[in-house]
Amino acid sequence: PNNINLQNTGKKVILPSSFIGSPRSMHQLYQDSMSIARYFGRIDYFITMTANPNWNEIKSQLLPDQSASDRPDIVVRVFHQKVKAFINDLLKVKYLGNVNAHVYTIEFQKRGLPHMHLLIFVDENSKLREPSDIDKVISAEIPDPNIDPELHNLVLSFMTHSCDERCQINNKCSKNFPKAFHEATTIDKESYAQYRRRNTGQSFRRPYSTSEFDNRHIVPYCPVLLRRYQCHMNVEYCGSIKAIKYIHKYIYKGHDRITLEIQNDEIKQYLDARYISATEALWRIYAFELHNEAPNIVRLQVHLPKEQPIIFDAENTTDIVNQIENSTSTLIEYFNECAKSEHARQYLYQEFPQYYVWNQKKKWKLRKQGFAIGRMYYIPPKAGEIFY
Repeated sequence: PNNINLQNTGKKVILPSSFIGSPRSMHQLYQDSMSIARYFGRIDYFITMTANPNWNEIKSQLLPDQSASDRPDIVVRVFHQKVKAFINDLLKVKYLGNVNAHVYTIEFQKRGLPHMHLLIFVDENSKLREPSDIDKVISAEIPDPNIDPELHNLVLSFMTHSCDERCQINNKCSKNFPKAFHEATTIDKESYAQYRRRNTGQSFRRPYSTSEFDNRHIVPYCPVLLRRYQCHMNVEYCGSIKAIKYIHKYIYKGHDRITLEIQNDEIKQYLDARYISATEALWRIYAFELHNEAPNIVRLQVHLPKEQPIIFDAENTTDIVNQIENSTSTLIEYFNECAKSEHARQYLYQEFPQYYVWNQKKKWKLRKQGFAIGRMYYIPPKAGEIFY
């Protein structure tokens, strides 16, 4: 009808979930990753990988008297290639076993170095079930310098925790370092691993430091991966279903922030809350992924009859009525497909993307290759009838 004021119709969206890094985007990615956890079960590994400014690939491209901080473009491009190589190694070389699924996000420290938070789901034959299995993959000890000098130096350079004002809360380390000594790896009643940290009576200094470190100060790592990538790479075993929500929320906690005030302007609030380093700016300029997950997640709409969401420009009223009359959704087409196909009626709505593909014509088509997991958009109980 011509008398409808589109400015007062619907809900105004300033930063949609398609806007990378917005609160809606982070929320939807969190829901996507939780769908992977719903399908494959608990997470097996939580890995944090941080760029090393002393990688040969970076240093070889610097001009005389330049440091890595002078060339964030080189740091970003090298780290991007390292991430791709790391994911490829996990999937093809299978350093941690057969990987069923993975989720990662890229973040940027205030000092500029990019890092990756990675969640890994492995198959049943590759899971760590006993403390002895954990010891074969993860270590929290300093290697003997006489037996393995290379790994010894790598651990001291990248995997020691040195407390400073950034990790102090009420004069205590927020990461609980130094840890207690443990003669053997154990799994506590909450299914968290207490890694083996034997008291050898030895302590060591890392390069360019006067501090002494022993096994209580070591961040857990995988020797094979540390030797191959030569950077900070924290590898944690995840044995508890309770860890899923915490870890997924942690990797979507958002970006570094500066002083902000409460505002109603979404764009101004988004900009005022941002700390953008040179590496993050270049990462976005190069259009590198800030998030990646496999397998693919297909988001499924949930709505009441004739209440499917429609996105329109309130400033342009042309063809709005026609757009409304011809609108459809994944839910409507699911019912249409089930009405005409006995094969489609075998599957629940949430299972549908495993067997059907949502194509550009906004129709479900029988899947011929690949795999995907379906998830319905979250509907809170307070939404009323649509929830029930």
